[in-house]
Amino acid sequence: MTSRTPSFPRRACLALITASLGLLGATSTWAQLSPNKPLRIVSPYSAGSGVDMIARVYAKHLGEVLNLPTIVENRDGAGGMIGSAYVAKQPADGHTILVATTPFVVGPISQSNTSYDPLKDFVALGQLAVNPLAMTITSSLPIKSMTDLVAYAKAHPGKLTYASSGPGTPSQLEMEALKARLGMDIREIPYKSNAQALADTIGGTVDMYYTVQSTGLSNVQAGKLRALGVGALKRTTAMPDTPTIAEAANLPGYESLVWYGLVAPAGTPPAVVKTLSDAILKASSRPEAIEDIKKIGFEPMPTSPDAFAKIMAKEAEKATAALRAAKK
Repeated sequence: MTSRTPSFPRRACLALITASLGLLGATSTWAQLSPNKPLRIVSPYSAGSGVDMIARVYAKHLGEVLNLPTIVENRDGAGGMIGSAYVAKQPADGHTILVATTPFVVGPISQSNTSYDPLKDFVALGQLAVNPLAMTITSSLPIKSMTDLVAYAKAHPGKLTYASSGPGTPSQLEMEALKARLGMDIREIPYKSNAQALADTIGGTVDMYYTVQSTGLSNVQAGKLRALGVGALKRTTAMPDTPTIAEAANLPGYESLVWYGLVAPAGTPPAVVKTLSDAILKASSRPEAIEDIKKIGFEPMPTSPDAFAKIMAKEAEKATAALRAAKK
C-alpha cells in the first residue's frame, strides 16, 4: 500500500506565504530600533515652551506608530544649546533624538562658546511644523494695538522692556529686527528660561515678550496677556481675532516664523534614520496628530530628512550673512 502525503491546496499555500511575508514586513519596518529601549525626545527648553509642547505631541504619536515607550526629557538652558550639546554626545542608535528649532542653528553661529556644530554633529530626520511669533504684552499696559505700541515707544524711548530667551533666539533676533524697522527704543531683558520670561511678562516685571504664539496662547485666551499681532502672512487659526503684524504695523509682506524638526546624533545608521523619518511622516499624517498640533498653535509642515537638512542649511547661511553685516 502506497502512502501519500496529505495535499495542501495551492491557493491556501500561496495565501499563507503572502500573509507571512506581510507579517514579516510589518514587524521588520521598525526593526532597526531596539524594542526593549525607550525612545527619548529631548526638548532643549523648559516645560510649557513651544518646543516642549510639540515634543509631547510627537512623543504620543511616534510612540504609538513605533510601538515603543517614548518620553520627553527637558534639558533647558543657554537658549537651547545645553540640551543640543547633550544629544550630540549620545549614542547614535536612534533612541535619543532632539527637537531642533531655529536657535539650534543660529546659536552656534552667533556665539563662540558652543560645543556642537548643528550641521556636522547631527543628521536631519524631518521638519514637523512651523509657529509664527506673536507680540504679547502685559495686560496692565495702556497699549491696545501695534500702532499704540510704536507711538508709546517713540514717546517714551528706553522706558519699555521686552523679555528674550537669550542671544541668538527668535525672541531676541526677531524683536531687534522689528524694533529697527519700526524705530522703537525698547530695552532687552534676557532670561535663561522661557517659563520665567513668560511669568514675568504676565506679572508685569517686563512689558512684552515676542515669542511663538503657542507659548502665550493660553494666557492670551485667559486675559493674562494681550496679543497685538502675529508674524504670519495671514491671521492664524489659533488667534483669529489678532491681526498680523504686517497689517497692524503697516509692514506688507512681514513674516516671522520658527520651524521645528527632529534630528539625531551624527553617525546614526541610514537604516535607522529611514525608520525614524518614515515614522515621523506616518505620525504627522494622523488626523489626531494634526488636530493636536493645531490645538497648541502650530501649523503642521512635515518634510523629508533631505528637505529639512536644506532648511537648516539655509538658516545657517542667513544667520552667517546677518552676523557679517552686523560687524561692518
